[in-house]
Amino acid sequence: MKTINYILMSVCLLAGLCSCTDEWDSHYTRKEPVVNNVDVVIVDKPASVYLKDEASYSSMYGLFEKAGIFQTLDEKKSLYTMMVVNNENTTRTATEGETAEDPDIFLAKAHITDAAISPSNLKEGQLLLMWNGKNVEVTTQDALTGQNRIAFNGAVVKKVIKTADAYIYELEDYINTPKSLMEVVEGLGDDYSIFKGMVMARVDRVFDKSASTPTGIDPTGNTVYDSVFTFKSAYFEAKGMDLYTENMKATMFIPSNTLVENALADAKDRLRSWNMERADSILDNWIFQSAFYKDVEYKREDFGNPAKPDLISIFNQQWRTTVNKVDLDNPVKMSNGIAYYVTSLKIPTNAVLLWRIKEFFCPAWNAPLTDSEKLAYYNLYPEEGSTNYKNESMNILCTGTKNYAGVNQPNSNWPAIDYSGLRFQLIDDTQKGVLQFKCFKMQEHVDGTHTLIPYTLPPGEYYLYWGHYGKYSRVNAPFYVNDMKVREISEVEMYSINWDRGGGGFNEIYNTVSNYDRDGAEIGIVTIGGDVPVELTIKIEFTAGYNKNLSPFHWCFRPTENCY
Repeated sequence: MKTINYILMSVCLLAGLCSCTDEWDSHYTRKEPVVNNVDVVIVDKPASVYLKDEASYSSMYGLFEKAGIFQTLDEKKSLYTMMVVNNENTTRTATEGETAEDPDIFLAKAHITDAAISPSNLKEGQLLLMWNGKNVEVTTQDALTGQNRIAFNGAVVKKVIKTADAYIYELEDYINTPKSLMEVVEGLGDDYSIFKGMVMARVDRVFDKSASTPTGIDPTGNTVYDSVFTFKSAYFEAKGMDLYTENMKATMFIPSNTLVENALADAKDRLRSWNMERADSILDNWIFQSAFYKDVEYKREDFGNPAKPDLISIFNQQWRTTVNKVDLDNPVKMSNGIAYYVTSLKIPTNAVLLWRIKEFFCPAWNAPLTDSEKLAYYNLYPEEGSTNYKNESMNILCTGTKNYAGVNQPNSNWPAIDYSGLRFQLIDDTQKGVLQFKCFKMQEHVDGTHTLIPYTLPPGEYYLYWGHYGKYSRVNAPFYVNDMKVREISEVEMYSINWDRGGGGFNEIYNTVSNYDRDGAEIGIVTIGGDVPVELTIKIEFTAGYNKNLSPFHWCFRPTENCY
């Protein structure tokens, strides 16, 4: 037996070792990197014989024998990597990930992989799939001291033995193979039953025909199977996450029932104060849809820093770490990621409680609005002897509605949108005119009556979008919201705006790449201050232009990402 000590940042040629087979030589490099304080021992024996002969590994050898490891290896006739613990270090700590399988067998299988890997091929963050079905993560540097060393799931390597058919890594302690993501979910207690139920409701039990054994034919001629079932979640797989694979890195946030119930109650209270409603399913969905992140294991430094961007889940849900907080002191290490228990939970305004508010001008005007409603919401009163409405002090005349583009119905299953606009013009075309209106929604009742309800927006940051018929809106126009100037739009830009066929975001339901029911042209960002919801008034001062007309189609407010 020969021992070679590796020195940091140096390599050693493993030449002239006639004991190595051609198979081994083709699999492993002759040059090994330096592994700090790790000895590499070269032995001309199979791993099973070496472990049997070494009394210091008798406990580990017995564990492998009980699990039938050596018999399986003889049948496979392949190279492999094995981890062992010296008898002096066999205080058993690796119990967290154990399943219904015999604990000793599960533990033994956690220390062998089909991947035959030398120290030179071990990389930081590398995952090794062990025979117990769990991933083991490779680290090459101590996180606290920065010292170079090899560890498997934190179990530090003391030395490496290169046998005729394997690399054997002696560890300071057993490898702890924690539960997988789904094992963690399935093991959640009663205090977490809401979240667990949300996830498990999207898991399907699927018959695995290829793994099932035919046992006969039933009276109708159908094959009878000794059936094997697997579990899958098409719901999650559609977003690129296989809940049942070990071959991934994921982050999961786990909220308790108390946090979920309080967050839902708070969300509904806020909606009521805004005079708005949202389906319970939307609120419920955010709870679990915001909890899953793929291809990343978030660490302490990723949380609580306002300068860092929000986390975006696989379902495109926004998680603000300065608002929604997790227990960073007690992370749950999983075989395929990391989980955190949530300590603070708030359902965000943006995209969840409030997707957008958008209203068209013509439908309400044609309801028709009463004269008193037009005065209250548009500052317009009837012009004597005509069907027009005006406000002489604001130098503006409304000639009613006009259809320009007919019906836009890109899909027969979508609601049709009638592209009609209100028509405004200047009374005195040498002076500016002012269009000022309160933002409202109209509720129509079964008896033919209607009610106008002013919109209220909670404090926060919003995009203001707008649409009109550009050909009949070629004017210079400053826009105001609650007397705060948003932006002045030039005649050229006003002319380029056409309806709601582009710009901004999408309809929540018909969220496609088409120009159907878009937000419209972005006017600017509006900040609602204070701590209570406010009603909205939009004012447009339009000047004399090419045609001195303004033909508005719709207005829209959408919360920004900062409206959390």
